[in-house]
Amino acid sequence: TVDDWKKFLLEAEVTRNLETFCTDASSTIHIAKDDHEMDGQSGAICLSLEVQAMSDTTQHLMVRKKDASSFNLGKDMRSQLQVVQIFGDEHPFTHLQKYLDVYDPYTTSYAKQKNILREKETKVGAPAILKSVQDLKTLLHCNQSMSIPEVHLRKHIHREIVQVCKDHPIKSTEEYIDLLGEDLVSSSEFLNDIQRSMKDVVKECRMVTEQDPPIFKKSLEEIQFWSDLDNALARMETQLKGKEIRVVIEILRRSKRFQTTLSLEGDLGLETVREKVKDYQALLQDLPIHDLLSAKSLEQVAAALSNIFVHMKKINKTAKIHIQRVIWLMDSITQEFTQQVAKILAGQQLLHLPFDDFEKATSGCADLFALWQHQHRQYLKLCQQLAKRRTQQMPEKLSLNEHLPLKTRMEQIRAFRRQHDNFLTVLKRVMPAEDGLAAAGGMSSTDEVNQAYADVKERNDIVVDMTDKSSQLWEISLRQYEERIERVERHITSKLRDRLARAGTATEMFRVFSKFNALFFRPKIRSAIQQYQTDLISKVAADIMVLQKKFTTGYDQSESSKMSALRN
Repeated sequence: TVDDWKKFLLEAEVTRNLETFCTDASSTIHIAKDDHEMDGQSGAICLSLEVQAMSDTTQHLMVRKKDASSFNLGKDMRSQLQVVQIFGDEHPFTHLQKYLDVYDPYTTSYAKQKNILREKETKVGAPAILKSVQDLKTLLHCNQSMSIPEVHLRKHIHREIVQVCKDHPIKSTEEYIDLLGEDLVSSSEFLNDIQRSMKDVVKECRMVTEQDPPIFKKSLEEIQFWSDLDNALARMETQLKGKEIRVVIEILRRSKRFQTTLSLEGDLGLETVREKVKDYQALLQDLPIHDLLSAKSLEQVAAALSNIFVHMKKINKTAKIHIQRVIWLMDSITQEFTQQVAKILAGQQLLHLPFDDFEKATSGCADLFALWQHQHRQYLKLCQQLAKRRTQQMPEKLSLNEHLPLKTRMEQIRAFRRQHDNFLTVLKRVMPAEDGLAAAGGMSSTDEVNQAYADVKERNDIVVDMTDKSSQLWEISLRQYEERIERVERHITSKLRDRLARAGTATEMFRVFSKFNALFFRPKIRSAIQQYQTDLISKVAADIMVLQKKFTTGYDQSESSKMSALRN
């Protein structure tokens, strides 16, 4: 009630904590309320300056001031406080994951709008913070438990057996049976009850032992599933070895009801499942997938890939693993490899880098994709051999080309930037600004090319995004670039044709060709001079004929010789 709250807040220790909170900007108020009721009374409330995890029935409120300044009594107190509520029955990592699921997309969108992603990456810069958030999400994902049922076998045990075991914690199985009494133990109703309860125990255990794992989309989910199943089996075995279960089995044996006990020990197939899980754990437990998922450079990705494939060859020593699941796992790793490479490249701001830095940043792409393809194919061959040896089926579809779209895109980007840089370099040399040559609209050819590339740079955020929408936008950007470059080429070919048309001799034509020769790698410029090749050949042929005539006539018979004689 309100009165109870007032009385609580006026307690000496609570008052001291509140005074400290008001004066210390860095302090946090922790309010914990236990929802568990005892004797009709609600649970206790605790207020302290130290945050402490409590029971599963406890609600937690963490309160902090939004800024370091003192409270403004003229403003609503709620606007000056930040409150976080956590329920005790929720895993703290799960709670943190929920906050990140909201925080991550919001901050990423904000960074794109404010162009924060283009900032130079530093240890304290926004790009580094965003990367750290992604790394944290990856680590939290590792701790997420898959949906493996938690067994509670004790709830199926007859209440008389549970009570006896509770009242006498340290007794042998025979002593527990003696405490139950001969009349109860030999009662048909009692025996039927515990026999039915053991069937329920078997049924619940089979929910774990007969788990049929789905096809996971992420390697961490596969790894976590087998780890969780291993832990679930261990907890189930502990319960099966508990004193209550031992007492039930012994009573059923004495009454010669062996079918139920045999079902518990044999039909569960616990040993077989344990061996299977042990093999999967041997393969997956130390798989260095985190090295790949947290890689910050292409070199780190390459090193992680090599370690992963070396580790995965342990499948030779694991007889219980189904090859098909390993192939599915490799498909997941393929997707994660592609995503990590794209993430690293996106963080490099490829279109904004100077050309030499761009070449350095992307030079390892081809080798990296070649390494993946070689290692992946070799591993698939190993899996095919093992599947044949173990008489297992391989998946009908093998994912070999998951990385190809990104590989093709990077080849396209590298070719595009090389062609642009080459064209711009040659253009500056052949048609410098001081020549006064201007393209349509009064803009120089060099400025036109720079502006065309600047428009493409605006699409840097989608350059390695392989979704259909981003791919379409990227293709549109390239087409718009080519359209502007075509205007420059038309301007250049116009100047070239004009100069060639005014050239009267082969020497003058060669002089024009030598000036523009560096631009002939552009197909449209090269094709523009083809019509002048005939004229050039004709002029060269005429010049050769003149030289030949001079050679065959000789000097003595030439006009020059006669004019020289007359002067003498």
